[in-house]
Amino acid sequence: MNSPDIIFQEVKEKLNEQLSSIDQISNKFNFTIAFDGLVIAGIIQGFAGKSGVSWLIKVSVMAFLVSALFSGLGLLLRKYRRDPDPSKLAAKYLDKDAEKTKKALIGNYIESYSKNTTNIKRLGFFYILSVIALFAGIIFMASYFLKGI
Repeated sequence: MNSPDIIFQEVKEKLNEQLSSIDQISNKFNFTIAFDGLVIAGIIQGFAGKSGVSWLIKVSVMAFLVSALFSGLGLLLRKYRRDPDPSKLAAKYLDKDAEKTKKALIGNYIESYSKNTTNIKRLGFFYILSVIALFAGIIFMASYFLKGI
């Protein structure tokens, strides 16, 4: 196996691992949104029609809404590259030398990996903010219930 073959396999494998990581982050965002929604729905149902709802519950709902907002932003901003586009690849390299095509793919995979790495860091930041807001909501909600004990 020559050097371009080894590099091609390694870079392709790393890019696939990275894309799997992006999908896992998306799943975490979806779970966080679902959890936030269920908790907010439960709070609204539990306190519907009651007057004088505690400020702890109001702040808790706001924290869950902020958590859902950050998760939603993370889902909306998850732009990443899954290259190459098969039709463009075929149109440009179908009649070219195999080594030239492989080198072009290596360059494309490396560029995709670099751009995706930047986007993953941004997604991680939104996820951390979402989790912080989620835990803040849980703490305020728990404080309300512990206060009544």
